[in-house]
Amino acid sequence: MPSITFTDVQKYLAKNSDFAFEMKCRKTLGKFGDAVSYSGSYVDPVTEKQRQYDFQVRIELPEFVVVACIEAKNVKPEKPIIVHRTARLERESFYDVVACEGGGNGTTYYGPTIKRVQAGTDLLRKGDFVGRSFDQYEGQSKDDQLYDKFSQPTNCLGSIVRSDRLLFKKRQKMIALVPILVVPNETLWTIDYDDHGTAQGDPKQSPMTAYFLGSTWDCTERLKFTVGHLFMVTEAGLIDLIELFTKLTPEGLSFPYLEGVKHTNNNSYV
Repeated sequence: MPSITFTDVQKYLAKNSDFAFEMKCRKTLGKFGDAVSYSGSYVDPVTEKQRQYDFQVRIELPEFVVVACIEAKNVKPEKPIIVHRTARLERESFYDVVACEGGGNGTTYYGPTIKRVQAGTDLLRKGDFVGRSFDQYEGQSKDDQLYDKFSQPTNCLGSIVRSDRLLFKKRQKMIALVPILVVPNETLWTIDYDDHGTAQGDPKQSPMTAYFLGSTWDCTERLKFTVGHLFMVTEAGLIDLIELFTKLTPEGLSFPYLEGVKHTNNNSYV
């Protein structure tokens, strides 16, 4: 058997290493500078165990704080993710933001409340296609590690809502919490179905898609926060997705579409 060379190891890492892919994403996220934290820890609200996240991006805007929890998964090119999508229902067209209110003297803190923005939002419109299930091409079963990566961004957000008191003392600000799963380019596919389960066209590669979750966290006895959607995105679309959330506007808390993205046949970018 021939000995393994450093070239063989390099090729293996480029194709198979989650850590190598994380480093590529870290370079991509370098645009946000000190707003990015890498490989921090949190207490999983489901298992109550200490876990590690890949990235958090916290961007301060005049009236908002955008917090993105990002997990990177090095999906292999020969085993891409295929997301099955149907039209979003009206009751699913929402996102929760955390509203932090303080007194007029700037010192009194009333604590966080949850504000639900329902329907009419550009990013999560009723009728747009949204993920319901996923498969991996030629896989005998779904990758357990992929399932783990799938849940980590939302669990990390649950931990933030339950325990990050410093974040919630951003007086007079709204906090948008965004769970993101990022995969290599050309490894994310979508296929859309009508209400009768008939496929609408062929599967296609997508730079980004929203996946409906509806996961609710009991932050306190009176405070519940629901993560409506996970955002699945390729490395090439990661910056665009985060910058989309930085365009939050206080009037109606709406998300403008990405510049240059067109919507046809009731299908949006996400």
